[in-house]
Amino acid sequence: MRDLGPDDPREIGGHRLLRRIGAGGMGVVYLGRAPGGGLSAVKVVRAEFADDEEFRARFRREATAAGRVHGPFTARVLDARTDGPVPWMATEYIPGLSLDRAVREVGGFRGEPLRMLASGLAEALRAIHAAGLVHRDLKPSNVLLCERGPQVIDFGIARAADATALTGTGQALGTPGYMAPEQVTGGDAGPLGDIFAFGGVLLYAATGRRPFGGGDPMAVLDRSVREEPDLSGLEGAVAELVRACLAKDPADRPDLDEVRAALAAPGASAPPDAAEIARTVLLPAKVAEGIARGAAEADRIQRTAPPPWAWAGAAALAVVMLAVGAFAASAGGLLGGGRPGAADGGGAAEPLSGGVPTDSVIGGAGETEAPRVADGLAGLECSGAHGPLRVHGAAWVGYGPELLMLSDYGLSLFDTEQGEETARLSGGDGACHGYGGDGATGGGTARRMDVSDDGRIAVQVAPGGGRILAWDLEAREELAPIEVEGGLADPVVAVSGDGGTVAVTGGDDAGRRRLEVFRTEGGEPLLSDDSPYFDIDLDADGGRLAAVTGTGPRTVALLDTGTGRREADYAVREPSGDRSSSRVAFGQGDLLAYTTGGAVVVWNPDTESVLQEFPYTPNSGPVDWLAFTGDSTVALAFSPQASNAPGGLVRRWSVADGSEMSSLEGAGWRFPAFHPSAPDRAPEVAAFRTPAQAGDGFTVALVRPESGRDATRWLPWGPADLGGFA
Repeated sequence: MRDLGPDDPREIGGHRLLRRIGAGGMGVVYLGRAPGGGLSAVKVVRAEFADDEEFRARFRREATAAGRVHGPFTARVLDARTDGPVPWMATEYIPGLSLDRAVREVGGFRGEPLRMLASGLAEALRAIHAAGLVHRDLKPSNVLLCERGPQVIDFGIARAADATALTGTGQALGTPGYMAPEQVTGGDAGPLGDIFAFGGVLLYAATGRRPFGGGDPMAVLDRSVREEPDLSGLEGAVAELVRACLAKDPADRPDLDEVRAALAAPGASAPPDAAEIARTVLLPAKVAEGIARGAAEADRIQRTAPPPWAWAGAAALAVVMLAVGAFAASAGGLLGGGRPGAADGGGAAEPLSGGVPTDSVIGGAGETEAPRVADGLAGLECSGAHGPLRVHGAAWVGYGPELLMLSDYGLSLFDTEQGEETARLSGGDGACHGYGGDGATGGGTARRMDVSDDGRIAVQVAPGGGRILAWDLEAREELAPIEVEGGLADPVVAVSGDGGTVAVTGGDDAGRRRLEVFRTEGGEPLLSDDSPYFDIDLDADGGRLAAVTGTGPRTVALLDTGTGRREADYAVREPSGDRSSSRVAFGQGDLLAYTTGGAVVVWNPDTESVLQEFPYTPNSGPVDWLAFTGDSTVALAFSPQASNAPGGLVRRWSVADGSEMSSLEGAGWRFPAFHPSAPDRAPEVAAFRTPAQAGDGFTVALVRPESGRDATRWLPWGPADLGGFA
C-alpha cells in the first residue's frame, strides 16, 4: 500500500479512503473505512471506461448481481454506484495472501488441505453462479487465503469490462492458461467455463505449475485449445477431477454438484462446511505470519488515520499557500525584488523560501551558487568548495516534497519546498559515504539506491559493494545492514514496492555478475543466482524479480524470489549502444516495462500479453532510466545526450491508449526521479546540474512537464554538516 497522492480522492460514497492498494487495467483500488465501520476495498473505474455508456450499463447489471452474492468464501459487496461521474464498487477488505504468492513462497498444497481448498473454491463458485454471475477470470491471483479460508475476489465485474471498452488493444478477455477453449475461440463462457478455470487453479495450487505452461500468450492459448494439460504431480481422485474439469468440450466437464461430490470425504453424507474448510486449509507458518502482519497493518492504518476534517484543513492550507506563492512571484516581478529572470538577461530566478515551489525559467550555466559547505567537510576529497563532487542517484519519498539523494557524502533528504537538506542518513562524521572517496566507479545511471513505493524504506549499496544499508524513513531509524558476501562491483539495487524485499546485482572478484535477494529487515537470504544480470527490479510485494540478462540472446527474465525458478523469459531486441544499458521496471498491478531495440514495451506478466509497445529514436541511443507514474498510467524513459555534455530527454507515453505525450528536454538533467503524482498532474522530474555547469556546486532541478522546459526551478544544494538521524 502507499499513501494517497495529491490527486487521489479522500472520500467515495461515504467510504473514507485511507491508502491506495493498487491499480489495474480497469481502475484504482483504495483501502477505505466503510460508513458503518470496518475496512473496505473501493475500486474506482478509470475515466475512459466511465465515458462508455455500454460499459456503464453492464457495470450496473453486474454490480447489482454481485451484491446478491453471499457466501463464506467470497468477498462481500458493500456498496456500488454506477450513475455518478465515476462508477465505483466497494467490497469488504480481506487481509490475506494471494494463492499464487503463497504457492511461490512455500510450495504447493497436498492431501487434506488441498481437498479443503478445492471445496472452498467450489462453494465460492456456487454462490457466484447462484447470483446469475459467471466469474470468467478465476485464477490463482484472484484467490486470497485468509483466516476464514479461501476467498474468491473480482467476480462479475470482469464480465462487464470484457464486453466493452476493455476489449481494445492489448486487453485480454481472461488469463491465458485458465481461459476455457470456448472462451479462447470467441464463444460464450458460461458456468462451465469457470469449471475449466477451477481445474487450472487446482493444478497450480498442487504443483505450482500453470496448466498449459508459460511463454508467448498466443502459444499458451493455442495449447489450451489443442493440447492436454500436464497433470504430473497430481494423484488419485484429485488428478481425475482436474482432468475432467480441463476437458476441451464443456459437455464433458462436471457441474458444481458433481465437483462437490468428488471432493466429499469417503463415506461422508455432505460436503464439508465452512468451519471445517477454514480449519483444515492449514496455512503454512510463513503464510499465516504474513496474513497476520497485513491485518495488523490495516488495523494500524485505520486507527492512526487523521480525522475527516484534517483533509479539509490540508486542502484549505494548500489553497492559501498557492495563493501566497503566486502573489509572491508576481510581487517580485512588479516591485523589482529578487534576482532578474533569464528573460531579463540574468540568471535563474531566486527560489522562494518555503511555500509551494514556483516555476521559473532556466538560468545561464553557473549562475546559481550553492552555499559553501561546513568547515568540517570542506577539505574532504569528495567535497568541492560548495558541495559534493558527484551525485549518484535520486528518488522521491512517497507523495511528499522530499527527495532522497545519493551524493559523495551519502544519502541526504532534501526538502524541495524549503530548498535545503533536512537530514543526512549516512552520518556526519566527516567521512565520504558515497562513491567519491573510495575509487569506486560512479559513471552511468545504474541504481545505487532505491526507495519503496510508499516512501517508507530506503536502501543504498555501501561503497565497495559489500553491504546494503537500509533506513526506515517513517520511523527515522537505521536498519541493520545486510552483508553481501565478497562484495559486488558496479552494483544495481532495487527494493520492493512494500519495502520488505531488497535485491542487488553486480560483479564479483572473478569478473562474473551475481544476484542476491534478501529480506530488508533482518537480512534473511532469499535467493542467490550466478546468472549475469545488468538491471533488475522487484514487484510490489517482492515475490517477483525482473532482470535483464547479460549474455547470449538478450532476454528479460521473470524470477520467483521464493524459489529462484524462472517463470518466463521474454526475448528482446538488442538495444543500440552498450549492451548493459537495457532497463526494466515494474508498475502497479504487476505491469512490467522493459527496453528493447528502439522501443519501450509494457507487458502484463499475469496474462503474458503485450499491452503497448512505444517506438522511439532516442537522442543518444539506449534508454538509461525507466519508470511508471504512481498509478502506472504513464510510462517514462530517460535518454542521456549523445555527447559528453550533461542532460537528456524524458519521453512519456499513455499506457491506456498508446499515445505519446509531450517530451521533456533538459540541459542539466541526470538521475531523473519521477514524482508519483496522478496522470492528470504530469509528474515532476528531479535532476541535477553537474560541476561542469554549476561550477563547484550542485543544483537540484524541479521540472513540471505540463509546462515543459520553461518551468524548471533550480534549487541550490550545499549540504550542511548534519548528523543524520538521531
